[in-house]
Parts: sequence; structure tokens; C-alpha cells
Amino acid sequence: RIYCMPLIPMTLLSFGSNILDRWFLQYFGGSKEQAFYSIGLQFSTVCLLLTTSMLRIFWKEISEALKNDDLDRVQILYKKTCRTFFISTVVFSGFLIPWSKDITQVFLGHAYLDGAAVLATMFFYPIHVALNQICITMLMASSKTRLRSIITFCSTSISLPISYFVLATPDALVPGFGLGAVGMAWKVVLLNMILVNLTSWLISRSYEWKFDWVYQVVGLSTFLFLGWFSFEIINELNAWVPLGLIIKVSTTLLLYSVLSGMVIWAMPWLICMTREELKTNISFVLALNRMK
Repeated sequence: RIYCMPLIPMTLLSFGSNILDRWFLQYFGGSKEQAFYSIGLQFSTVCLLLTTSMLRIFWKEISEALKNDDLDRVQILYKKTCRTFFISTVVFSGFLIPWSKDITQVFLGHAYLDGAAVLATMFFYPIHVALNQICITMLMASSKTRLRSIITFCSTSISLPISYFVLATPDALVPGFGLGAVGMAWKVVLLNMILVNLTSWLISRSYEWKFDWVYQVVGLSTFLFLGWFSFEIINELNAWVPLGLIIKVSTTLLLYSVLSGMVIWAMPWLICMTREELKTNISFVLALNRMK
């Protein structure tokens, strides 16, 4: 009862907040803006497939470590999982963001090209959602459901007014900015980024750990730059030697993968590993491939 009771009002509040967000978007932006936002959200969730599948393992390991009162192991698991999931999602999103216009045209058609900016923005969304899932799992596994409920209440109290002012038209009774689906996308991304780091800070503080944030700034800026750099390099090559879309995507992916691998090799601390640990993991994967 103590564990579950705080989750009931939190769930209802989150449900109501999502409905109001969509209602604001429909009322002020119309069906077209609603469609752009929905499409961006659906495409962005593809980036979360890896993290979602691994959360149950993380929950199990954290629960066992807490049960054994092994706080050192809890810290190591939490730190390593946060960094690994974050960097994995950033690498995926960093590659997809420059291709937002092409993805929109290929999968949805020319009529939806105006939604490419929404899709590009929403590809940022899974990056901190991955961290948020880890933070939520950490709170649930440590029975801190009340803290989770308080955080959700505070974030919702801020989210709804922001949604209104972002979406409301300048000629509304209470005027807003009328930014439509793009504004909604940026609101979701930025608010989630702030919320996740606040939650992570509260978790670190409750266990008297140092707040771990540098990897976010370095990882996000580095892989977004690499995604843009790879995209532009292949575009320049395409100007000299015309390439088909599939070849362009494959060549960009190859270049981006090599550059990303070099960054991880140079800075293994981004995924909370030492160079020796990274070598060991690579050797293990190569050995498994040889056995196959």
C-alpha cells in the first residue's frame, strides 16, 4: 500500500497532462500540426528499443544490490547504465537527425515535408527519455515512489502552462507564441532534459554521490557534430559523383560508425569503461563471432 498509493494520483495526473497537451495542439494548431507531432513522436520511439529491452535486467541487478546493502555496486550499476544508454541513444539519434527531411519524404511523402523540422527535433527526445527510464527504474527499485510522484506533480505543474503559451495563437484571449508542433516538440525535449537531470541530481544527493553530468555535454555535442559532419561530407561527394539514396545512407553510416568508434576508443569514460575493459569487451565479441 505504501509503495503503490503515490503512483495512483501520479498516473492520473500524467494521463490528464498528455490529453491536455494534445488538446491544446489540436485546438490551436489543427489536425495538420497534430499529425506532424504524432509522426515525430512515433519515429523517435524507435531509438528507445535498446534501452527498453535492457531495463528489466537493470531493475533486477539494482534490486539485488539494494537488498544486499551493496551501495558501491548500486553506484557502479547506475553510473554505467546511465552512460551506456545515453551514449547509445545519442549515437543513434546523431545519425538520424540530419536525415530527417529524407526520412519524411521517403516514408510519408512530399506532403509532409513541412514536418521534417518536428521530426528532427523529436529525434532529440529519446536521448533523455532513456535516462529518464533509468531514473524511474532506480526510484521504483529503491521504493522511492513518493519522490517519483512529487517530481511528476512538479513537472506537470510547469508543463501545462508552458504548453499553453507555446501553442496559443497571438490573437487568443491569453496570447501565446503560436509555435505549433515545432514548439511542442522543443517544449517536450527541453523540459524532459531538465526533469531528468533534476531527478538524477536528487538520486545522487540521496545516496551522497557526485552528480554525473559531464558525459551528457561531451557525448551530445560530439555525436551530433559527427552526424552532421558525416552527412555534409557525403553530400559534397554526391555533388561530384552522383549517388543513389541507399548508397548515400550506407556510405554516411559507414563513415559515421568509424568516427564514432574512434571517439569511444579515445574516450571510453563516456560509457564508463577503461581502455582495458573496452579491449576485453571487443575481444569477447570478436571471439563469439569466430565461434559462429
